[in-house]
Amino acid sequence: VEGDALPPLDPLRRGTLAHRLLERAAFRAGGADPAARAELDRLLAADGYEAKDPLVAEVREHVAAFLGTPFARALDGVAVRRELPFLLSVPYDGGVLYLRGQMDLVVLTSDGVTVVDYKHARVGDPDDYRFQLDAYALAARRLYPAAPSVRTGLAFLKEADPSPQIAPAPPSAPFEAALAGLGRSLADARAADDWAQRPLATCHRLRCGFIYRCYPEER
Repeated sequence: VEGDALPPLDPLRRGTLAHRLLERAAFRAGGADPAARAELDRLLAADGYEAKDPLVAEVREHVAAFLGTPFARALDGVAVRRELPFLLSVPYDGGVLYLRGQMDLVVLTSDGVTVVDYKHARVGDPDDYRFQLDAYALAARRLYPAAPSVRTGLAFLKEADPSPQIAPAPPSAPFEAALAGLGRSLADARAADDWAQRPLATCHRLRCGFIYRCYPEER
């Protein structure tokens, strides 16, 4: 890298850039109109990116496509929270499990709370994201206990139609019980210093970011 030039946009950094744009871009009834595209270009320039770069332009188009969906266009003037952090505490016998996270988009309306997670990818298996969505639902219920309903969904930004698929969140009690069981298992493993490995295929399916700790050859 020379001077202040940014490193090449690998897939991870492209996803980060897409999230950063969606964190700051305005939701407009006009969708990805010229004003919205000009705003995206200004945001890119402020971060030191050239909109003419093919990889940067690709990310911009993915973001613009989302802004142009009926879902996003309907958010003009609606109360939203972006990149909303949370810290969940779940007690179990002898301790407390803490789960920290951040919700990409939280939409607040009179009929409830909707949490949307952006994926700079094509549609994947919904079961791969169930834990994440259940955690978001629990966080939303704790942050907004008076909300009449909670919904969650994923927006796959690389799809031709990146509209999020929204569904009512299931009750959180079973998930809280599962987290408590996980806390007990982690405490037992720490006490015995015995960390059972999951099968490598499972780690790949879950896209575990710490796979190298159990399988050093996967670095």
